[in-house]
Amino acid sequence: MAHVLIVDDNVALAENLAEILSDGGHEVTVASSGPEALDAAGVQHFALAVLDVAMPEMDGVTLARCLETASPGTAVVFMSGYSNTAQHRAAEQISGHPILDKPLDILELLSLVEHAA
Repeated sequence: MAHVLIVDDNVALAENLAEILSDGGHEVTVASSGPEALDAAGVQHFALAVLDVAMPEMDGVTLARCLETASPGTAVVFMSGYSNTAQHRAAEQISGHPILDKPLDILELLSLVEHAA
């Protein structure tokens, strides 16, 4: 099973996703900010990082770029509640990173996690 990093400033959503993935047998770490996620990536390798696009301090696009260095080989999936923002468009331009619209399609997320495992 995969070790997944979920990063969202909406802690309730992140914990809900963590519970769903944990119930599926995955190991999950939750971070509520980009800096917190980078701290976690410094001590643990993740197969997949699920990143909110719009967060204070550090947006998901910036975090994805930082994770390329901090945790090479970690696959990235973005999630966004805003489909027509500059951050969403920037996330679309990062090659190979899917974007899931909120509310999330849990089956689609589970499929991406299984693929990363």
